Amino acid sequence: MHAQCYVCQELFGDSDVVMAPQCGHTFHKTCITQWLRTKKSCPTCRQTTSNKKLGRIFFDIAFSVEVNSADLQQKLDEMSRELNTKVQLKQKADEELRKCQ
Repeated sequence: MHAQCYVCQELFGDSDVVMAPQCGHTFHKTCITQWLRTKKSCPTCRQTTSNKKLGRIFFDIAFSVEVNSADLQQKLDEMSRELNTKVQLKQKADEELRKCQ
């Protein structure tokens, strides 16, 4: 799961305090409280809200993402081969087009 604060665009970390107004959109506590000092609506949907209407959100899942570097490398290699094939096809098509002109 990749959840992020709309205000600062950062992903939530395990130790972040996450708050939500009644509309349910989620923000870092510091971001939403600072936002609500000057504006009286949700940054995402613009529904009217206030600091008094914020509730703390607790996620029951870990935000850390395990990345298998071998899988990523394999995907990168496949995409690189696919790109090279497309570049070669374009070059051949360009040559054929020049011959026809």
